[in-house]
Amino acid sequence: MEKREEVLNRFEIYKRFEIYTDEELFRVIRLLEGFDRVEIVDSTATASRHLGRLIAGHQEERFGILCLDGGGKVLDNRILTIGSEVMGIVDIVQVLRHALQQVGCYSIVVGHNHPTGRLEASEIDKDITRRLRIACDTVGIRLLDHIIFGLGDSYISIRGKYGI
Repeated sequence: MEKREEVLNRFEIYKRFEIYTDEELFRVIRLLEGFDRVEIVDSTATASRHLGRLIAGHQEERFGILCLDGGGKVLDNRILTIGSEVMGIVDIVQVLRHALQQVGCYSIVVGHNHPTGRLEASEIDKDITRRLRIACDTVGIRLLDHIIFGLGDSYISIRGKYGI
């Protein structure tokens, strides 16, 4: 409980002096959630809850990654790139580099939002998923899914809908 209080106190100081970014706020939320329970990611729905907190509901396209250990425990969850309202940027090398830097990373789930709310994967989305799957296989990391977030809590699984 001491650690939780320390994080809360630090967060209050950050808020008072407005010295934080969105990424830092999400990190504090993740830290606080981690003190209460450890949630195992064992489905697209569970993964979407983690990624959706960072990605869903924004006016610009965001691409994020969820890194998991062999038991499905979240090692890291973050936004890797922020694009524009109509286009996002996905750097496969950056995705792999980030996953490989997480000690014990066994698998990943990636996701991005469609600010328009459209819940269909474009041909580019499908191609990136295929290329990312090949790259992950090459380095021994499993790509479990690529999730597209629409408006509100809506999402689709590229793996589930398109079999990629």
